[in-house]
Amino acid sequence: MADASSLPEVRRSRVTEDVYDVLRRYILKQNFAVGERLDVKELARQLDVSRTPVREAIQRLEGEDLVKIVPRSGTYVRDVTARDVNEVFELRYALEGHAVAQLAARPLSEDELETVREHANEPSEQRASGKRSEEEDDDRGIVEHAEANRSFHEELIALTGNRKLIQLYRTLNAHTMMAFIHYSQPAWEERRALEREEHAALLHALEEGDAAAAREAMEHHVERARRSLIEDVEQGET
Repeated sequence: MADASSLPEVRRSRVTEDVYDVLRRYILKQNFAVGERLDVKELARQLDVSRTPVREAIQRLEGEDLVKIVPRSGTYVRDVTARDVNEVFELRYALEGHAVAQLAARPLSEDELETVREHANEPSEQRASGKRSEEEDDDRGIVEHAEANRSFHEELIALTGNRKLIQLYRTLNAHTMMAFIHYSQPAWEERRALEREEHAALLHALEEGDAAAAREAMEHHVERARRSLIEDVEQGET
């Protein structure tokens, strides 16, 4: 092994991480449209950083299938297909069912349960008044709902303490959120009522420390969400 004193200095910085977080958030919230070309030079100028962290962030986003890098052409925001959604939910079905069964079997502490309850609550459902149009208010509601749902599920996964699972799930959930925001149909608000019931059933199982019921509740919830979202994506693709 080389003498440690000969190793180069490692410079620690959050620049690339911050750029990645910004670009990822803008893609998921549709601030960048599907198919839009991301210009590295322009992004670096707007973010007031060098091109290197932008390129590094884009490489990470490509690894999550959120962008597509086309040689000698550029980087483009990737669309999410019904097949993508189906494959993601197949993995979520297995991972989340196993995760909540483990959490219920522990069981969770009262503080942990309270944290889950807090994440299950969505932002105010009241639509803003004023200059925003009804369509803009609806878009805002879809994004808020997608964010709240992501937060709830990611908190459950985080409580497992499994770093690899947390990292994998964050990537998987990005596709779910992107598809939901891009393709949600008018029925999304009706489905939200079903989602609340499903979350409540899951919370009850966790509170009771019932691993079998927790797994069943999560698997039912994920499967219902899979069918609904695929239906929306297929309608949007036609």
